[in-house]
Amino acid sequence: MDGRFMVVEQAIGTPKGGQHAPGSHRSFAEEVKAPGFVADALAHSNQQNAAVAPATRCSRTFPETGNARERYEVSLQQGHRAHRRPPKGSENEMTNNNANGGLDRRTLLLAGLAAAPLLGASRAFAQAYPDRAVKLLVPFAPGGTTDIIARVVTSQIAPHFNGQSMVVENKGGGGGVTGAIETARARPDGYSLGIATVSTVATVPAIQPSTPYDPLTAFTPITNIAATPNVVAVHPSFPAKTFQAWAEEVKKNPGKYAYATSGTGSILHLQMELYKSLSGADLIHVPYRGSGPALNDAVSGQVPVIIDNLPSALPFIQSGRLVPIVVASPQRVPALPDVPTFKEVGLEQVNRTAFYGVVGPKGLPRPIVERVREAVVKTLAEPTVRARIEETGSFIVANTPEEFAQEIRTEYEVYRKVVQERKLQPD
Repeated sequence: MDGRFMVVEQAIGTPKGGQHAPGSHRSFAEEVKAPGFVADALAHSNQQNAAVAPATRCSRTFPETGNARERYEVSLQQGHRAHRRPPKGSENEMTNNNANGGLDRRTLLLAGLAAAPLLGASRAFAQAYPDRAVKLLVPFAPGGTTDIIARVVTSQIAPHFNGQSMVVENKGGGGGVTGAIETARARPDGYSLGIATVSTVATVPAIQPSTPYDPLTAFTPITNIAATPNVVAVHPSFPAKTFQAWAEEVKKNPGKYAYATSGTGSILHLQMELYKSLSGADLIHVPYRGSGPALNDAVSGQVPVIIDNLPSALPFIQSGRLVPIVVASPQRVPALPDVPTFKEVGLEQVNRTAFYGVVGPKGLPRPIVERVREAVVKTLAEPTVRARIEETGSFIVANTPEEFAQEIRTEYEVYRKVVQERKLQPD
């Protein structure tokens, strides 16, 4: 018997082996092959549905929401109910028939026949995916932390990804929005994914209401690859070298000191604004077009304070050209064992890291989500990959899609509140 026939046949209660007792219903295969089966079933369904309220027909036949698998499972559940019915022609049969949305056995069989191939196709696609290279769009220029993290993973993912490569494509601009838009608008077929950062899904949308996508609904979160601490550092000429001394110096001189960031609306900008909101400090924001220019001016002493991702600031700290004051990290950074975290100095709300996660466009099928996450997690378990990521000062996360979605939601709400309270405006 055809596999599709067998699945639905068994689901609606046909005895194992496909045999029926004399005088019972014919097998599913026999029903489908009978002359006029399809037309008769549809006509009979329409006739019976005419007596059923429209809302009932909608909910009892083919649900408008859910994927093919979910719709198929609903049709099977309806089949179970329809099969266990009273003798034909009885009053109870009519009541039971109406309770099932006016569907009889033939209509249910037709519904199962229509849905079964979709289920089979979905499973087959998930097993075959990917069968060609997958694009991973990094919404920033090459060389930054986001790009580094992405390339470390993609360079080793093929053995865990059906032998297929994941190719990084950089598309910077607009604080990451330009590239994020492309990912959001891609076909949800699994061949165009992107890297999401706190900037692209939290801080920029929070400060720019005109951002052309909703960070909470425009993407399908897959997994957060890694998180990176941020660090507040000062030029060696600054009159304070510890957090306590720095905080006191800034507090007693409102408006005297400026701080540099990679740009307005970046996680670095809003993180420092969050610190100012909680501490009462008054520092002037000097935005740059990227961390590179900001670091150049901080190292040269043009701007006395900078907040930056640890990977890009660490070389200047290690060479003595910048002095670290405090880090935003779950725990102290091994490379800076004497530098406290924001949590340690009583500002846990500011203790927020940057993150780099994989997302797809809205509507990415769950089998693809699971397949991509599986490949990424297995790649992150490789000792060489783990070592390279940890060398940047980052730490591996590899959480579930649901956990990553909650992370995005939390960061967006935190920074949206910061923007509202500080009355921040985009440039």
